[in-house]
Amino acid sequence: KVFPTIPPRVDYELTELGHELLVPVGALGAWARKNTQRVQSARARFDEMQA
Repeated sequence: KVFPTIPPRVDYELTELGHELLVPVGALGAWARKNTQRVQSARARFDEMQA
């Protein structure tokens, strides 16, 4: 929704399709937070093998 203000203001909202993504994207974020250390360790091992 666009508002006739200065400075310009626009409010955005998710569509129904976008709302359907909230759960899977949230799960992906939770997985990433849970496994951050494991991913960093795997990346470090990979980098060492390339050196």
